[in-house]
Amino acid sequence: MSAPTTNSASSRHCRRSLSRPPLVRATLNSLGYTDERIHHLQHDGRNTRFHLDLREDGGRLCESGLAAGAVSDVVPCVAVAEGPFTIRTEERP
Repeated sequence: MSAPTTNSASSRHCRRSLSRPPLVRATLNSLGYTDERIHHLQHDGRNTRFHLDLREDGGRLCESGLAAGAVSDVVPCVAVAEGPFTIRTEERP
């Protein structure tokens, strides 16, 4: 019995679909992040970018994330302390 072969086009489609905004939101929800904390979900072809609002008790912490299939990258960012979620600084390597 031979091992199953993978169709490279199918494999690429699967990797792309893993980074679609609805799946990224569902994954973040499953990690405990409510929709109110998830901001700026934007798909740019292959990747989905997002921000997580982690502000509590006057803090300003947020995270800037990139979902690219099986690869994820999250870096800290700084948001305004109060009011609507607005990013003050964000540095991506």
